Amino acid sequence: MSFLKKFVEKITPPKVTLSLNFSGNVFFLGEEVKGDLIVSSEDDFDADEVRCEMQCIESAKVQKLVYNPSLKRSIPVEVWESATLYSTKPAPRHLP
Repeated sequence: MSFLKKFVEKITPPKVTLSLNFSGNVFFLGEEVKGDLIVSSEDDFDADEVRCEMQCIESAKVQKLVYNPSLKRSIPVEVWESATLYSTKPAPRHLP
């Protein structure tokens, strides 16, 4: 039974709470973003690094002309378009 217990412990993720607090609510493109990443855990586990990856994605509803074969002409259709304005994967912070 000991073997199964160790196996379950290896595949069961630890109970961890992550909290990300920014220094503000609005940031402009190119502005430095500062904040705190707080990690707390009910379980003991080993970790080599902690990192936080960020993306800024803009989504907008736009009208596009789409060809409709039954009408034999293009008609305006509302669609959602997205663009990644900013993406970063900062260097991980290695734990002591």
